[in-house]
Amino acid sequence: MRPFQIILFGVFAALAIGGMLMFATFRGFIGETDNLTAGVEIWGTLGQSEFNAVLEDIRKKDERWTTVKYTQLQSNGFTENFINSLAEGNSPDLVIVESDLLSQLYTKLIPIPYESYPQRDYKDRFVDGADIFLFPNGVYALPFAVDPLVMYWNKNMIASAGLATPPRTWEELTEKTLPRVTQFTDAGDILQSTVAFGEFQNVRHAKEVLLMLMLQAGSRVSFKNERGLNIDLNATDSNTPMPPGDAATGFYANFSSRSSTWYTWNRALPDDRSSFLAERLALYFGPGSEYKDIETGNPNLSFDVSEVPQSGATNIKHGYGRFYGFAIPRSAHNAEGAFEVADALSTDATALQLVKRYGFAPVHRSLIESAGGDAVATVLFRSALVAQGWLDPNPEASNTIFSMMIDAISSGRGKVSEAINDATIKLQNAF
Repeated sequence: MRPFQIILFGVFAALAIGGMLMFATFRGFIGETDNLTAGVEIWGTLGQSEFNAVLEDIRKKDERWTTVKYTQLQSNGFTENFINSLAEGNSPDLVIVESDLLSQLYTKLIPIPYESYPQRDYKDRFVDGADIFLFPNGVYALPFAVDPLVMYWNKNMIASAGLATPPRTWEELTEKTLPRVTQFTDAGDILQSTVAFGEFQNVRHAKEVLLMLMLQAGSRVSFKNERGLNIDLNATDSNTPMPPGDAATGFYANFSSRSSTWYTWNRALPDDRSSFLAERLALYFGPGSEYKDIETGNPNLSFDVSEVPQSGATNIKHGYGRFYGFAIPRSAHNAEGAFEVADALSTDATALQLVKRYGFAPVHRSLIESAGGDAVATVLFRSALVAQGWLDPNPEASNTIFSMMIDAISSGRGKVSEAINDATIKLQNAF
């Protein structure tokens, strides 16, 4: 075991003991009138007005919730600000944790022991991707939503190419959609693109797309075991013809290679969402919560949303998503009240309110079929079923690492396998 793994193992043990002492009787506190008297301060990066609207609905039924307050913090620097506040003794009682920040924050949070929240109950209640909040010593956050990666498509561009539907598989994308949609000038410059793959700097969600492709190729990407947190972009539990990280990254890189028949994107083009809004890009991959922003970004744009394509060689679907959960800081002033609030906000009915206001998808299995006739919600809810997150060691550092990996491949400075191995080592060291 490496030194950081030994330390991590010790941290797990210490947190397990502390968590059991803290939460062994928390379930018994639910409903007690004095839990909220001291107030519960919630921090997160989600919009203030949307969250307050949900709190106000609860206050109409339970006046004790007038002591529950939510404060929105900026996404940039959230982790640093949160940790600094804990050090200064200015801790919130509850924090909204995003799955890609979990590896940086979990040592600052109280785990709920499985004696208090059985793992079987958790798995029966939430979709598989929500397991990202489960650690060997307990539940680190009560999940309420996921923002899944989806595919936005320009209806006019697809129809003009003589196609009735967007691609459902990657084979259909490369063999049918791309040849009909991509257009070049007489000088060989890209006039109209099919998909913004192959580069990093001008692809808003390049890291998420790469992680999605790796998951679809069979990579575990990141995982927890008795030795702690681990990252291996080529780690797999299945028999694959080639390492999954290599396969996914090589596939992605082909779309910006001038020597490839899939060439449809390069770093000189505007970023992918701007190109999509300008109707120069047929397919845009982004989180489901961006739907309204795209709608207002170009009111005249005729577009729709679909689940991300899958491999035509398998019936098993995989996707990517950012999961959200309510967690209690170890230095919370009112941990009992915080637990009561987290438990209430993560119920099916309240979580559905939050999901609708933020344009997310639910993580509750009981809510997945509640989209009704809403076409957009149907896509997001289905995507939630197959979405997986990842334990990002450091979002800022991993962005740089993935960017360097793609640049090395696209510039020809290194082979795909070499770039993947180098990125894996740097990501593991970033913990």
